[in-house]
Amino acid sequence: MEIKLNPIYSGICPICGREADAESIIKHNMCTRCFSEKQNVPGGLLLHKYFEEELEDFEEVFEKLVGHKPWGAQKTWAKRLLDRENTVIIAPTGMGKTTLLLVYSIYSAARYGRKILYLTPTRALARQVYSKLHTLASKLRKPLYILIYDSSASKKAREEVLSSMRTGQFDILILTNNFMVKNTEIILSSGIDIVVIDDVDSLLKSDKNVKKLLKLIGYNESIVEKVKEKHRILWRALFSKAMNREDLYEEYIRKLVEIEAELEELTRTIEVKQVVIASATGKMRGIYAKILRDLLRVDISGITVYGRNVTDTFMYIDHTDSTAIYKVIEKLGPGGLILVSPRHPFKDSLVKIAKNIETKLVSSGYRVGYAEPGSIEKLVEGKLDFIIGSSSYYGVSVRGIDAPRTIKYVIFLGTPVFTLDLGTMLASPKILIRAALYLYETTMDEKYRKIALDIRNKVFSLTPGEIKILSMLLRGRLELEDVENAKIKEIYSELREYYNTVSEKIKEIVKAKTVVDMGTITFYYSEKNRKWYAVIPDALTYIQASGRTSRLYLGRMTHGFSLVVEYKVFENLVKSLDLRLGFYTNTKLFKPIEAIDLNKEARLIEETREKLEKGGIKYRNILVIVESPTKAKTIARFFGKPVRRRIGSLNVYEIPFIKNEEIIHLNVIATRGHIYDLTTDPNVANYGIDITEYDIMPRYETIKKCRICGYQFTYGTQCPRCGSKTYVDSAEVVNALRKLAGEANEVYIATDPDIEGEKIAYDVYLAIKGFNNNVWRIELHEITAKEFINALTKRRSIDYKLVEAEIYRRVLDRLIGFSLSHNLWRKYGKNWLGAGRVQTPVLGWIIERYKKYLENKCRKIVYRLTSYPGIHVSTCIPVADKELYNELLSATKAELILKEKRDELVKPKPPYTTDELLSDASKLGLPASKTMKIAQELFELGLITYHRTSNHYVSSTGISIATKYLEAKGWSSLARPSHWGEHGAHEAIRPVYPLDPVDLEKAVTEGVLSLPIPLTKLHYRVYGLIFKRFIASQMKPYRILKHVYSVYVGRHHIGDLVLGIRVLEDGFNVVSKPRIYPELENVDTVCSGVEVVFKTIASKVKLYSEGELVHRMKNEKLGRPSTYAKIIDNLIRHGYTIRSKKIGYLIPTKTGIEVYDYLAGNYPDLVSTATTQVMEEYVDRIACGELSAAHAILGVVEVIEKHNLPLSSREAVFSTSS
Repeated sequence: MEIKLNPIYSGICPICGREADAESIIKHNMCTRCFSEKQNVPGGLLLHKYFEEELEDFEEVFEKLVGHKPWGAQKTWAKRLLDRENTVIIAPTGMGKTTLLLVYSIYSAARYGRKILYLTPTRALARQVYSKLHTLASKLRKPLYILIYDSSASKKAREEVLSSMRTGQFDILILTNNFMVKNTEIILSSGIDIVVIDDVDSLLKSDKNVKKLLKLIGYNESIVEKVKEKHRILWRALFSKAMNREDLYEEYIRKLVEIEAELEELTRTIEVKQVVIASATGKMRGIYAKILRDLLRVDISGITVYGRNVTDTFMYIDHTDSTAIYKVIEKLGPGGLILVSPRHPFKDSLVKIAKNIETKLVSSGYRVGYAEPGSIEKLVEGKLDFIIGSSSYYGVSVRGIDAPRTIKYVIFLGTPVFTLDLGTMLASPKILIRAALYLYETTMDEKYRKIALDIRNKVFSLTPGEIKILSMLLRGRLELEDVENAKIKEIYSELREYYNTVSEKIKEIVKAKTVVDMGTITFYYSEKNRKWYAVIPDALTYIQASGRTSRLYLGRMTHGFSLVVEYKVFENLVKSLDLRLGFYTNTKLFKPIEAIDLNKEARLIEETREKLEKGGIKYRNILVIVESPTKAKTIARFFGKPVRRRIGSLNVYEIPFIKNEEIIHLNVIATRGHIYDLTTDPNVANYGIDITEYDIMPRYETIKKCRICGYQFTYGTQCPRCGSKTYVDSAEVVNALRKLAGEANEVYIATDPDIEGEKIAYDVYLAIKGFNNNVWRIELHEITAKEFINALTKRRSIDYKLVEAEIYRRVLDRLIGFSLSHNLWRKYGKNWLGAGRVQTPVLGWIIERYKKYLENKCRKIVYRLTSYPGIHVSTCIPVADKELYNELLSATKAELILKEKRDELVKPKPPYTTDELLSDASKLGLPASKTMKIAQELFELGLITYHRTSNHYVSSTGISIATKYLEAKGWSSLARPSHWGEHGAHEAIRPVYPLDPVDLEKAVTEGVLSLPIPLTKLHYRVYGLIFKRFIASQMKPYRILKHVYSVYVGRHHIGDLVLGIRVLEDGFNVVSKPRIYPELENVDTVCSGVEVVFKTIASKVKLYSEGELVHRMKNEKLGRPSTYAKIIDNLIRHGYTIRSKKIGYLIPTKTGIEVYDYLAGNYPDLVSTATTQVMEEYVDRIACGELSAAHAILGVVEVIEKHNLPLSSREAVFSTSS
């Protein structure tokens, strides 16, 4: 019988929680024991089925009350509500949030006898809710007592309501936010079980309100203070980590663990209420936002625009004549909101336009009112045709109106904006950098570029809190003597000077022009006030207000229309609003009014309010699983500002979007890397791999990570390194994935597109098997919205061949690494020694190069030509020739004699592969591991394509990015698009946007590109390497005139020097900027003084840099792009090599040489380069299905047994002790 590979996973059975083999999980969704005994233990899978039954019950009640079943999004939210989870529903206006909250309130009160507090932002909305609840509840047999406090009611009626509140004589209580804040103590005595907050933003706009809400939910002051302390410690820990203070970091982590344990104890003894929150936009900042998020385990901030069926248009004007605007109103008819921008620089003129429109409407027989609660009700009832109000975020005409039939379009008189004093705006160090760069681009004065660079260098290492202090000092909101931090004081004194310099110049330019555009920021000088302002579009208010026109009605979204009327001089406000909305929608929204068919718009507005849509809105809830939290945030942010939901210690990012007229409710979660690894249980033979006659069964356990020292382990209940019993277990990840998979319609596993990513995907698939039957694998080769959407259409099943290849590779590393390492322990009695199948031959290369380095030692002298300080020459003198060395060291003159003139065509290199990037980054002094970490982050941020690649291929998308960039820079004539070969598994490493490092920094500073983690100098540095190399690869070669000089120092010829003289024909040189010396074009002989720059003992043979070593690994086919950096790090960690201090060259240690000689001499068939190459080839053959992984593993075991190497840690320990 054929031997097969069948891994065993500890604790994976969803019925009994015991171990199960992969084959049983795939076939039966449970272990063989549960399947054979037909177990009915209430494990996770059965609890999931019970929960589905309650959902069906709720749907029946919903249909009875509303007349139809909940649509997709409502069903998704209902699952969380019924699970008694604190739930935040951030969705556009009109998506059925309120209807769901009403039904859930009635269901909870009628079915379980729970008391509901229902909070609304306004009295008008409170009365609407009261009326709707009464209508819906009347359809139930059981009567409910629904109570509302209305401040406009009689004194007697109000007192009766207060009395009922105090005694808890109600089922559902409806209050305004304002009443709740003022009367928290009365409400606390009423026995509330659930708090429903409809339209949360106005409640959360002050810390005072949030404190009251926390108290109402059940959290006392000591808990709140403890959470505050937790955040203070967390910041200190993160800062210590950034400053490489591992001692402080470990101390703060221990404190953090203690505080979290205390918090858990405090919260266990109190009863808290379920909190249900709904809003179209979540807007909350500050420490209390963090406290509320921590305690509710869900984030309130978020913004989405999916499902929104609105035509967004703009009109530019240059006067106060309202004729053109009124023509639009005449075409669309009654049902309009006319909103004046309250902070607009030309507000007075806009108010006059609004008055003109009002006069014309009234004279035409229309009924017009101003925005106030009474008018809103009249509009809803159809007693008014138009409302004039202001586009204020908390205004009554922007929030809380649900009138799908009567509100049809909105006219914005002026773009909704924030207006700040120019000085306040520039007090932000980020904006100050942006302004300095703007001045450099405008004036071409190098001074401003240096200011920008210096500010960036100074604030790079500061925490957000420290940056805020700097900003407050610059704004004059804080006195310098009140600041104790010496570093902040020092930085502030220099920053103040820059702030004044930049402010004065910006003011000078703005005053001369009145309006100046700096990206998405508009500067304005008011002659009337003699003040300078910064004006920024208010995207959230625009979304809220325009969303009033598009609501869920008759089974579909009603069609709405929006017109932004703006003065021509402020056209940048509309463009910037479109850019900022593009961050949420991933597309341009606004069209000029001239391009719109208003008759068609009027028809769509009416049709969507009259005809019932058959089939309703299409909807899917999908779960996307990735490895990295950064990648999860980046993907979710493609479609808006996601809601963050906490399940245990894991974050889930939730955001819906539209694709092919279907709403896709996206949930993204990160596994935080592998969730399973081979066990280190000493009782399992072969280092965690069971081998029988028929099966090879690698045994996997969930990965545990020590919270104190960060060490990862699989076996045991305490950290093997530091002994701590405080760790994070990825079993928690498994439970969270199962819960989310049960909620979703489909699951997409988007781990990295390589064999390691495939193995993680396989483990995830096994963990959630049975909780969802629609599980797919997708690949993302770049983290962009386009790639993500495309990947969803190219879904596939798990590739078991790739999984087997990764299992073989991991088992290979375990068997060879552990057996050789334990043999070293046995021989030397040192249990920190280690060996690996790839790292050992690589160590041999380092030793070989080191020996050649020693054999070729010399004395090196580097000179600078005093007549041409940019030119350096050097020579290397044999160590034994002291006379020549002393003569050259004392030389004072050099002569360069022209030997040859060359007209050279310089061709661009292809874009980077992994090894090439590591090689070039090492020349900047970056270790391979650091470069890979930065590249991983750039990939996960969606700024570059996948960074683990051995291909130079560039896709058509990549070519279009280069073309756009070159067009924008005026270099289209220098473009030469190239794919650089055939399509491989991955593309080359390239940028995702046509943004060079400077453009990238501008986009990040202005908020056009929102990234989940801040970019450091090193991020920009590595990104710059990748960008420059890629853009150059898509450009023409350049021709350059070069001179070859023979170099003489004193009377000795020390070699030749090649210098670029003049670019004859432009190409990629405009990007690479080669150094040229045009002053030497007609110079045949250069006579110059020389000075010694430095002298040192060197060698004619260089030691290996990390980059060169990686390059050899690729050429020799040892290791993979994903493992190059790890191999070098392992050699350093074991003490076999060290990095030289200045340049980072790799030098073998005495221990490294001794261990290598022993291993290479005794086990060449396990550690030689040739053997390792064969093993790497086996990985590829298994991945292609040409070789059986099980047979390959057996072959390795046979070699280990042949050498009598230990095959268990017990065996090694016993041998060492004896």
